[in-house]
Amino acid sequence: MFCFIILLTLPSIVFATTVEITDVLEDFEINHFNNLYEESYRVLIKFGLNIPEGNKITEAELFLYRHNENGWNNNLNIYRIDNQEWTEYHDINYIWNMIEQRTHLQELDDKWTVKGWDSIDVLDAIIEDYNNNNNISFWLEDPDFNDTVPNYKGNHLLGVSFLYIGTVSTTNNYTSFSSSEHTNEATRPYLKVTYFELLNWSTPNSLTPETYSSTSSQFNITWTDQDDIGTVLIEIKNSEGNVIIDNQTMSSIEGDIYNYFVSLPAGDFSWKSYASDVFDNWKVSDSWNFTIKKATPQLNLSCIDVEYPTNASCMASESNINDFDLLYSLFVGDNLIDSGSLIEYNELLSAGAYDVIYNTSDGQNYTSDFEQITLTVTEPVTTTTTPPAPQVLSGGFLIIQETEQVEEVEKVVETTIPEQENIPQEPVGSGEDTTKTETENVEQLIETQPVPPEPPSGLFGLGIGDITILGTAFALFLMVIAFSYITKSTKEEIRF
Repeated sequence: MFCFIILLTLPSIVFATTVEITDVLEDFEINHFNNLYEESYRVLIKFGLNIPEGNKITEAELFLYRHNENGWNNNLNIYRIDNQEWTEYHDINYIWNMIEQRTHLQELDDKWTVKGWDSIDVLDAIIEDYNNNNNISFWLEDPDFNDTVPNYKGNHLLGVSFLYIGTVSTTNNYTSFSSSEHTNEATRPYLKVTYFELLNWSTPNSLTPETYSSTSSQFNITWTDQDDIGTVLIEIKNSEGNVIIDNQTMSSIEGDIYNYFVSLPAGDFSWKSYASDVFDNWKVSDSWNFTIKKATPQLNLSCIDVEYPTNASCMASESNINDFDLLYSLFVGDNLIDSGSLIEYNELLSAGAYDVIYNTSDGQNYTSDFEQITLTVTEPVTTTTTPPAPQVLSGGFLIIQETEQVEEVEKVVETTIPEQENIPQEPVGSGEDTTKTETENVEQLIETQPVPPEPPSGLFGLGIGDITILGTAFALFLMVIAFSYITKSTKEEIRF
């Protein structure tokens, strides 16, 4: 049975926010008339936007409440002021110099509707000030107002009155708007701003190795926007605050998910992401910390035990990456043999045991560590030959190295018996038995040989009597051998 899973990528939903801003920080009136209506024909007003950072403003309107019952036929100019540092306590010269740096936004023409709210589009002004200082100032004036005597054209006043207190005439001789200090708070001017969160980020995730290795670290983050995403960048700093990865582009892997791969050294770090939309609006994410611990270096050490006088040998090596700041050293006993990533050691050592150590120093990516083994050089083995011990047969006879003794007897016989050519030759047929004479000589010769001393009682488990019997048997054995030799010689002489 097969199971199919279909993943649907839903479009990002961005919710807009609309706020009414009534926070008037400062206002300044010029040409203020202390009459029944306390009017001013020029007004400087500052609002605090109070819109969270990282949002995109899509709509912005300034609302003024008009008191005229039957509309108006005057003009009203709206300007944006660059300077946001002014206060209502500055003198008139400061104000006049400041408003010289103003940007014309809109001119309101005749209005012939019933009294109520008039709206003025101030989106461009709001966006500019929101991106710079989050406050905005407007300068509102009647372009035809005469500072000395109001000019009448027919029955209509060419001017605009911003009413502070009291009521307003129902006549149509002038146009009156409520100011920020009007007694009826519900008619005071305000801003209406619509915005949505710009470039929303979510689900940040960093996949980094716990300890240093060749494995790359991976960073993921999701960015969404009402418009298309333009660019997504990543920034990584070390614990000293130094930027080690500076605004590198993150790649889109699936929908709104972006990632970045990089191999990092051991240490403490932080990372964050920047993103822009197609209109070059930018936003930055929060910052997240992570740590990559130092790794334990991989060290290899092997030695071969030998017998003196064979040379001792060892092999030391390492298999670490990015270890540029490590020093590897090989010691035999207290002696430094060499330093390096691959060391072959071969030397004649006297017999004994030696501690062999291959170690490394501490570095950026690795801790210090060592490998240790014992090398043994043994003494040479001396070989000694032990003569074979006598063996006792089951019959009780002692076997001795008979050949040597027989040879000794033969030598004695050869030196005792004269050469054949020196023996006087008797005439054949004389009747004498020469064989008997020679036998008697052999027997006499054997009897003259010294008798070896008897071994102590109990030698090899034999008694004195047993040894005597063996000696007698051995003497008879020698007699037989001697007799055979003499007989052979005699017979050969007779044949001649």
